[in-house]
Amino acid sequence: MSDNTGGDRRDNSESILERHLQTGISTVLIGLVLWVGMSVSSGQETIARLDERVLWLTTEVRGFRSNATNHLSISVADQKFAQLYTHIQTIELKIERLRIADNGTN
Repeated sequence: MSDNTGGDRRDNSESILERHLQTGISTVLIGLVLWVGMSVSSGQETIARLDERVLWLTTEVRGFRSNATNHLSISVADQKFAQLYTHIQTIELKIERLRIADNGTN
């Protein structure tokens, strides 16, 4: 007769359940590995963008520094502005005096 007993059937059902659990765990682990891979890839892309921005900003700062050495300092520019402002006020006073003089002769 047959040697199959109830115990063999239980072992068979446990091995099927075990295989399903292993498949589920494997699927979850593969999903986690893919997620980490995508995160790392995204992080590398972000770092590459930041590297390009830093390089561009470094170039811009160097350009500003070279231009700053060719231009006036702030204090010298303020002095020149004050001189121009005083000169403009003097010219405006002369124009006003000429208008007054012109109105007095008419």
